[in-house]
Amino acid sequence: MYAFQRTPCPDYLNECWEVLGMRYVEAKNRNPGYKFRWYAAFRYDETRRLLNEMTQGHCAFCDGGDLGSVSRETIEHFRPKSHPEFRRFAFQWQNLYPCCDQCQTQKLENF
Repeated sequence: MYAFQRTPCPDYLNECWEVLGMRYVEAKNRNPGYKFRWYAAFRYDETRRLLNEMTQGHCAFCDGGDLGSVSRETIEHFRPKSHPEFRRFAFQWQNLYPCCDQCQTQKLENF
């Protein structure tokens, strides 16, 4: 397995992860059927790219390489955003990991 060092949180995310997380918490509290989505201010594509660079293009869970050509490049929440106690961490840098399709399917909402 490739060891990786988590890079410092990008400034744009450091400035807004708590606000975005609370926005998600409030939306879910108002409507339990509310589906999570990446807000525009979050810069999903840039965040995904930074996470993939951090792991040299490998899935953080199975260490499978070549994310983007063998599997979709996805962002997985280590602490599942579906659990009420973790919803506020939905946009926290330390909770985000690059993940392959297979691991994302197997992990589901487990912690």
